[in-house]
Amino acid sequence: MRVSLQWLKELVPFQSEPSALAEKLSMAGFEVDSDEDLSARARGVVVGRVSSKIAHPDATKLNVCAVDIGGSSPLQIVCGASNVQEGMAVAVATVGSFLPAVQLTIKPASLRGVESSGMLCSLAELGLENKVDGLVDLDQVAKELKQELPGLGLPVAPLLGLNDRIFELAVTANRADGLSMLGIAREVAALEQLEVKLPLISCGPKALELKGKDLLKHSELFSLTEIVNVQVTDSPLWLQRRLEATGQRPVNNVVDITNLVMLETGQPLHAYDRESLKCDDPHACGLRFAAHPHY
Repeated sequence: MRVSLQWLKELVPFQSEPSALAEKLSMAGFEVDSDEDLSARARGVVVGRVSSKIAHPDATKLNVCAVDIGGSSPLQIVCGASNVQEGMAVAVATVGSFLPAVQLTIKPASLRGVESSGMLCSLAELGLENKVDGLVDLDQVAKELKQELPGLGLPVAPLLGLNDRIFELAVTANRADGLSMLGIAREVAALEQLEVKLPLISCGPKALELKGKDLLKHSELFSLTEIVNVQVTDSPLWLQRRLEATGQRPVNNVVDITNLVMLETGQPLHAYDRESLKCDDPHACGLRFAAHPHY
């Protein structure tokens, strides 16, 4: 079970430092197998802005960019990304930084005879899901998140959700309550004598009372709720980042929200496309154990 400490703190206001919290959880039976600081993926990566862009004199697919990171003079960086533009806010890996996602240490370099001091980064180079071909546009990220763009030269990690800490917990078979963020939040609340802050919910459409013959044969609860007029699109960035932190790959808004609720509450969810179902009658739905493929 991957636990985002940033998400956990929204559910229970624990005060322990990560190392102390890891010890408490391990002693309580939730052994912390690993402790990952996501900021390491972007250590030394700062906010910059492309001041100018000219074609490389000896390479058709490269551009020579002047990039302002708030210093006394801009950096000269050779970039091969197709979407780099003048005025674009970019993630700049400065000389000396290490990008673990691509196992690359940034060093001064000469590319086809032109000096380059740094690298302009895509999301993939920072270990994040990348649906854009090329550099991450930080202005667009800030706009989608409704946040202010950090100042030039400041770390890019908080804007990209890389200011989190992730615990990988070993959850034993007798502690299924630990397979959700709320379950771990209740454990931490008990350990530190705190109250859990339950997420706010609003009432949705009433669930359909199903009457399938074998519906509850292997389950105490199974229900369907019909939601209409849904536009399938990308999830908002905050939701994508939250799923990525817990080891899930964002797909679209419908799949992602079911995964988010499952991770938060421990309640399995699935979304069905009614038009894709072979039977249009929801009462025909039922549950059974998986069948062996040879039976």
